[in-house]
Amino acid sequence: MCGNELKELVLVGDKYTRYGIEKGYYPADLTRRLSVVDFDDKSALANVPFHGQCRPALNCLYARDVYSGSYVMIMNERQEEVDNSDIFARSKAAAIRGALLKMGAKHIEVTNSLDTFRSSDTGGGVGGGNLIARANVNARYSDDASTKYKSCLEIDFPNNTPSSVAEVENYMNEHFLRGSEFDLENLLDLMKDKKGSLAGVSQSFTEDLIKEMNSALDIAVGLDIKLFGFKANFKRTTKSQTHLSMSIRVQF
Repeated sequence: MCGNELKELVLVGDKYTRYGIEKGYYPADLTRRLSVVDFDDKSALANVPFHGQCRPALNCLYARDVYSGSYVMIMNERQEEVDNSDIFARSKAAAIRGALLKMGAKHIEVTNSLDTFRSSDTGGGVGGGNLIARANVNARYSDDASTKYKSCLEIDFPNNTPSSVAEVENYMNEHFLRGSEFDLENLLDLMKDKKGSLAGVSQSFTEDLIKEMNSALDIAVGLDIKLFGFKANFKRTTKSQTHLSMSIRVQF
């Protein structure tokens, strides 16, 4: 592997790819955002936290999922986009649920929404391994139609007690849950104001769970991957195909 720190993208290459990196044959902007690991270097492969559903394979491209700390395949050996958006969605949802539980949540109601669009008319089924709940729905896609699927789940934690504000803050930092886009930040501020307790507080919010996958693909498209011997026509399609969101209502 070139360099000690893994970057936004990991490409599983071979000795020739590694040689080109070491000799500086590729632009700095490309190598600055991309780590290359040699498929034949088993120790280097073992040091990359590939997601359990995404085994390392030669000439495949992986993107870092900040919520799970693992690398998820986004391009296969045929240089085709791999839609692993459900992996990004599940890890983000798990991180959010974990933060709510650390804040002392006693009731969580989750609604998962899946919108799928297809440009061709074909019959088929949609697997709904969505976040907390699992379900399946059959659908028929057409040019002027979309599949909309929702699953709802309510969970009670009557004996749950909040962790300290410092523990919650550390958890949110470690799982990249800080920032103005998250209502979790408001809950954290309120927790500080209320001296560590959110008892009696209720909150509802919706999170876009597909954004990380889209961002990963945007990074890949922005890089000149063909310099590594890949085709120039690698393109992202997920944004136009699938949208995942999670609406949460939480009671403390």
